[in-house]
Amino acid sequence: MTQRLTLAEVEAWAAYGGDRDGWVRQGHRGAAPGAPSDAQWALIDELVMGLQQVARGLVTPALAQAIEQRLQASAADAAVVARLRELAGA
Repeated sequence: MTQRLTLAEVEAWAAYGGDRDGWVRQGHRGAAPGAPSDAQWALIDELVMGLQQVARGLVTPALAQAIEQRLQASAADAAVVARLRELAGA
């Protein structure tokens, strides 16, 4: 991974409820500052879904730890981590 997720990227994802097609149909793409790339959008999807599974007790402790490590490695700062947890309902 070359770039960590910013709060602006996570908020763009949240504004469209994770609907990448809706984002693109509105004329957005990865060119504007704060706009998530396709890879970043997929990473946000992955992290939110993983955090939801952890919160519901649907994963093993080892997978929960791997998700947490991925979250910490992917987020630019604590605000991003907190927002992703909020979006996941965790």
